[in-house]
Amino acid sequence: MISSFCAKLDMQESEDNCLSGDEKAFLTVAEREFSNFGEILEEARSRRISVGAFLSGAPLSLNTIPVRSSAQFYVKKHTSSQLPYVHSHDFYEIIYVSRGKCVQRLADNKRLALQQGQCVIVCPQAVHSLERCRAGDIILKMVIPQELFAQCGGQSVDGIASGVVLPLGNIPADAVFSILKLFECQGRVSQNVIRGYLTVLFSELSRRAKPCATEEEVRAYLLGHMRGATLGGYAAFKGYSANYLSRLIKRDTGKSFSELLALCRMECAQRLLAEGDMPVEDISREVGYDNPSGFYKAFFRQYGLTPAQYRAAVFKT
Repeated sequence: MISSFCAKLDMQESEDNCLSGDEKAFLTVAEREFSNFGEILEEARSRRISVGAFLSGAPLSLNTIPVRSSAQFYVKKHTSSQLPYVHSHDFYEIIYVSRGKCVQRLADNKRLALQQGQCVIVCPQAVHSLERCRAGDIILKMVIPQELFAQCGGQSVDGIASGVVLPLGNIPADAVFSILKLFECQGRVSQNVIRGYLTVLFSELSRRAKPCATEEEVRAYLLGHMRGATLGGYAAFKGYSANYLSRLIKRDTGKSFSELLALCRMECAQRLLAEGDMPVEDISREVGYDNPSGFYKAFFRQYGLTPAQYRAAVFKT
């Protein structure tokens, strides 16, 4: 399996490298790959953007987001000649890092980095781009049409939803085996065999340790990032999308991220008021309030006392 795996990697690298220098071949593949190819071409021509500009890797800002489309299952290496571009697709895509690292940019320009042994499911309609891979990286991209995904139990994976980019972290050994086997045997086995491996893969992914967000873990992050803590920042730190992490926190703690942040800020302020003579305005900035009046209101709402009254009560006792 190892020799055929490496041979297939090398073959795909060679094929993509040849394509990157051939404008006519590039257009043929693009027409086949993008369901809205006509719109893309029309905008490019109206703005005098050449095929050469696409192939050069120069940053291009198109109003039309390319939509990849496929009715066929396949697994392909993210080759070194593939350039980053923002796109979406009408199929599910599983991206697995066999070696090295994979960096994605999501719709809100947040960065999602996958390390060796980790994978992500990119659902239909999600918008993302993959940064160019480095020498030695082995990143596999599995394209699964929606019907095949449903037939093989893909919906059993927790967190699957249209438009979602779902990081799964490190995945079980049997799931890795299924991915590598599908890459190695595609084109040589029947659809039933492919369905079998995909069913095993989704079964393993659905049984993986469910991601959790304990209140203790969230609080530890907040205490270390009190001044500038945001859900987006925490999501980037964890490697999840902000929407997914928000649901996870609510599910596992019973509180929203903003509720936990407010609680941590008040508890920290409470401690600072009781431990010394730091001015109240300095405390408000320390716990993340740019406007002292907002801090005063939040503190009174939480404790029924102003910060000054609370400090006086503490020192009185």
